[in-house]
Amino acid sequence: MDRKKIINQLVERIAIPEPEERKKLKIQSNKIEDAVLAFIEWAKDKYGWKKEVWEEAFKLGREICSELQLSAKEIPLLQNFRIGGIFGFFISGLVHDLEGSFKLKLNPMSGLGYKFKCGKLEIFGDRMIYLGLRMRGGKIILHGNAGNYAGREMEGGELIVNGNVRNWAGYGMKGGRLVIKGDAGNVLGAKMEGGEIIVYGSSGDWLGDDARGGRIEVRGLKSRR
Repeated sequence: MDRKKIINQLVERIAIPEPEERKKLKIQSNKIEDAVLAFIEWAKDKYGWKKEVWEEAFKLGREICSELQLSAKEIPLLQNFRIGGIFGFFISGLVHDLEGSFKLKLNPMSGLGYKFKCGKLEIFGDRMIYLGLRMRGGKIILHGNAGNYAGREMEGGELIVNGNVRNWAGYGMKGGRLVIKGDAGNVLGAKMEGGEIIVYGSSGDWLGDDARGGRIEVRGLKSRR
């Protein structure tokens, strides 16, 4: 796929408003616009529920970050685009090889923090699904509520949710630390093999179902029933 050709064609057809953050950051944001347009073109015929598509979106993000030579200072401009779905996996690819601290206010999406390995990712938003999936290191902070599967298959790092999480949080967790400042849904820590989960509120049913290792601490009620 000739992404540069696709980007040029899309730019001719789509009028993108001037981001307010461009003046504040004093950088050229056309690289981020090009990256987002390339994602939109790629994703238009993809089925977001397929796991192989998640990996493809992540790899696309890494490839585009390298091709466009994106810097950590340009990443905040992503929040000027109202996109959801598997855009989170794409963002995870964009930041994967960049070192630094990122603050992003985003729409609900899936896959933010996928394979996150270093640095700090601070997110302002709600209903983030598969947040920190297969996280390897670094620190992710969500100021809001998480959807299903927060911290699934985590291997390392620290994931902090300053709100509630839905079901299957910490599913298959192998390492790292998951901190939930609010309440957790059902099946917390299922099939957990290692790592640590701390819940400041309550948890739902089937706590630690089929867990084989690790540690779960619920400081509120053990069950809401």
